[in-house]
This record gives sequence, structure tokens and C-alpha cells, in this order.
Amino acid sequence: MKNIQANLQWIIIIGIIVILNLILSNFFFRIDLTKEGRYSLSPLTKETVKEFTHPVLVSIYLEGEFPPNVREFQDAIRTTLLEMKQYAGDDLQFQFIDPTENPELQKSLVDRGLSPIPIRVRVSASEIRTNQMWPVLEVFSNEREIFVDLVKGASVMTTQGPNINFAKAEADLEYKITSAMRKLNQKRGGVVAFLQGHGELPPDSIPELVTEITNNYNLFTFDLQKVPDYSISPTVDVLVILQPKRAFSERDKYEIDQYLMRGGSILWMLDNQLVDLSLYRNQSTLSELRELNLDDMFFKYGFKLNYDLVQDMECEPTEIVVPGPSGRASFESRKWIFYPMMLQFPDHPISRNVDATLMRYANSIDTFSIPGTRREVFLKTSRLSRTVQGKQFIDINDYLQNQPPQSLFNKADGVITGLLVEGVFQSLFQNRKPPVDSIATKPPTALFGPQNNPAYPGSLAIISDGEFAQGKKFRNRRGFIPYDNKALIMNALDYLSGDKALTDIRSKEVGVRRINREKASKFPQLLRITNLLLPVLLVVIFGFIRFYLRRRKNLNRKA
Repeated sequence: MKNIQANLQWIIIIGIIVILNLILSNFFFRIDLTKEGRYSLSPLTKETVKEFTHPVLVSIYLEGEFPPNVREFQDAIRTTLLEMKQYAGDDLQFQFIDPTENPELQKSLVDRGLSPIPIRVRVSASEIRTNQMWPVLEVFSNEREIFVDLVKGASVMTTQGPNINFAKAEADLEYKITSAMRKLNQKRGGVVAFLQGHGELPPDSIPELVTEITNNYNLFTFDLQKVPDYSISPTVDVLVILQPKRAFSERDKYEIDQYLMRGGSILWMLDNQLVDLSLYRNQSTLSELRELNLDDMFFKYGFKLNYDLVQDMECEPTEIVVPGPSGRASFESRKWIFYPMMLQFPDHPISRNVDATLMRYANSIDTFSIPGTRREVFLKTSRLSRTVQGKQFIDINDYLQNQPPQSLFNKADGVITGLLVEGVFQSLFQNRKPPVDSIATKPPTALFGPQNNPAYPGSLAIISDGEFAQGKKFRNRRGFIPYDNKALIMNALDYLSGDKALTDIRSKEVGVRRINREKASKFPQLLRITNLLLPVLLVVIFGFIRFYLRRRKNLNRKA
């Protein structure tokens, strides 16, 4: 009778577990106990997926036979999408696809500039196979699609091939997926305005960047001197000043200054030297200093754009003419130290998810401590860099034949070429009369602000290269924007426009808690034995305790 009751109890318990599993299989929940909120979605992501206007299909082209670290990354993707699905419901569907079984799909991905990464997989104790991994995610909605490189910004090229930091790639997952979904399902955001009137690059000279901006923002251009009230509208979210060539008047500076005092945001991309050197045609040139009349303004805001040129041993090659036999010339690529490559980035939201950027004839930036503001570097050169001061006579043949010794290239912290300053600024025109000029003959009517209202801090970012948004020039033609320059510019616009929620997602970190190798190396055998026997020992101890409690219970019943 007791055996029948015991068996019946087990049947009831198993039945309850099965029923609970069937019920709970339709629900997904998790208790996140990690310090960094590793398994929690941000409020912005929840809001984004709840407000889908059309169904969204996510295809992840990361299916196949992979090593454990890639499988863990797969699980992280699946978990993130399951979390999103809890808020989106049936409007969000996702699937994992193996592109290696579909040549047409592979060709389609390659045509979009995506490429596979070779990865080694151990299939047996004696065999290691190299498989193709496509770390690509596609978001499709309302007949539009966006492809996302899931390891972009988390991979470093080495002599053995790409080295991927999957912990960083996992930290970027929510930002990348949420950002793609917002682009597909939401209308364009704030207002970005390109300032004109000082020889700045017009929008039609940078169509690639303009296309990207207009997909996300409302874009306008204006000339201060042609605006009726001669002022910058407070509705402008980010003012972009791109490679000015002529000096700013005091009245122009006043309006820019007051726009910043009202809580405006400015993105500067400019340099203080003109280098007119087409290496395939002109073999030498003398650089010219730009007189933009901005030094006092920059100094007041806490930084200085120097009149120098940055050189870096980690640089991009450029094409030069090499004389050949019978007077025939050919083109060759040679490393050009005036084209520094940015491969390692400070930990900042603007430079997150960026693999590499290129600068050409850039200047260095010095910083100063200004009360009420904070400065953060988001772009700098490698340690193998230096600066050369003032005007430079640049001769391509001399530089290539007489390379400066590497000992001169020694900047332990690199050279700053991208800087963000934000906070409560003091006006350049404090205790000064508002300026007038021949165009604006009357003082401005808007109320003067000596500093930011602390509730409305200002922000500005500066990139010390006026060509940063342009493609490389070869044979008088411009190519595409190089490397990840465009991605960094868009990150800067997102940050400056005040999309702080998206920025917070981008700043998410995933901590990897590793064993202390130094301590582990002292007791390797002990650790192996512990890992092998401890789980078994815990089960045995639990069994003994359970047996003891059950026997004691039976003895008490008999007594």
C-alpha cells in the first residue's frame, strides 16, 4: 500500500511538472541579477518594439557548426529577440538561417558589402575544420530592409585573421537591433542644419553623408548673412560646420556663441592647414595656414585647434606616380604618414561600434579645464605618432626616400583629433557689446545669455579634419567616404541631438568574469579535481541528507 501511495505521489508530481512546462512554454521571463543589467532591455527598446507600425521579420544569418564562443553569441541574440518579442507580440518574428547552404544568398550579402569570416571548428580530437561565419542580421519591415553587421566594432584584424571580442559584440546587440528597428518604423527625427557662408562644403559635395542624414533627420542649410533676423533658430538640434575656408565675422561668432548658450549642439569638422597636394600629379607643395578667426572662441570653450599636422606610422597608403621604362609611369600605393588610421578608440558612445577611421592632414587638439564643463576624447592617433608645427613643405619623394626615424614617433597617449565638450559654457561675448557689421548694422534683438542655463547645457564636438566626411581624391574624383568615418559622424549626430536613450544602450557593457590566471596556475591539479568531483560530492551529500531526514521521519512515525 505504501509503495502504491509513493508511486502515486511521484506520478502526481511529474504530472504537475509537465503541465507547468506546457503552460509556461508560452511565456518567457527572466530575473536579471547581473550588475550591468546584462539581460534587461532598456525602456527605449521596449517602447520601440511596442510601437511597431508594421510586422517586423528578423533574419539572423548565423546558423551552422561553430565553436562554443560563437554558440554563446547565438544564444545571446536569441535571448535578446525573445525579450523583445514579449513586448512586440506577433509583430516580431525571427529566424536563424545558414547562408553556406545558399550560394544566391551569399552573393546577395557580398553585393551589400558584407563578407564571411573564417572560423576554426574542432570536429574531433584530431581534426579542425575551417567554416564560414556570416555574423549578419537583417531587419525587414514594410518592404524595407536593413542589414546589420553584428561584430562590427568588436573585431580587430591580426596576422592570423579577425580576432572578435564576442563580449563586446554581445554588449552592442541591443543597440544595433533597436537602432535598425527605429530606422525602419519611425519617422525622421530632429533638425540638422549645415552652416554656409564661409566656404563650407555644400551638401551636394557630400551626397553619401547627406543621404544617411536625411534617412534619420530633417536636413536644412542656411547662410547666417541671408537669414532675415540674422540668428540661428533654437529649433536646430545640431549645427554642422564643415570645412570653412574663410574667416568668421565677430557677428557670426556671436550668433554661434548664443546658439550654444541656449543649449545648442555643434559639430565642427575643420582643420587649420590647407594642403593642396594631389600626389599623382603634384609631387610637392607648401601648406597654408587658415585664418578662420575662431581661436578665441575655441579657447573660451576649453580647447585649442593647433596649427600643426599629425603624422602616424599606422597610416593609410596613397597612390603616387612612379616613373617607368620608356617614360611610361605607373601608379603605386605607398604608406603616407599624413593619413593617420584610427584603429583603437577611447571608450565613448560616439566611437562605439566603429572599426577604423581615416584622417588626412589633421591637426592636434589641446584641452583646458573650464569650470562647469567636461571634456571627453573620442578620437585619437596611435602611440606611433607625432605632430609637426607650422607651415610645412611637403615633398612626396623626399618623405618616401628619407623616412623620419621611428624613434620620433612616440606619443604614449596618442594625439587628440576628436573631442567632445559639454556642460555650462561661458559666453565669449560676456562683458562685451554685441557686435555689428556691414550686413547686420543693428545689435541683435534676442536676449543675451552670458552662460548656459544649467537646465539646458550646451555641447559641441570637434573633428580636426575638414576632409573627414569626404572620400579620397584621386585623379580629381572623389570616392566613397572611407572606412567607418560616416558611422562615427552619425554617432556624433545621434549623441549631440540628445537621443540620450539610444546613447545609453550604446554604452551598455557586458562584464566577463574570468578566473585569475596567476592564482589558477599555482594549483592547476586542485582546480581540475575540484571541478570534476565537487558537483558529484554535492549530489552525494544531498542524497545522504535526504535519506537521513526521510529515515528520521519514518522513525518518528513508528514511535
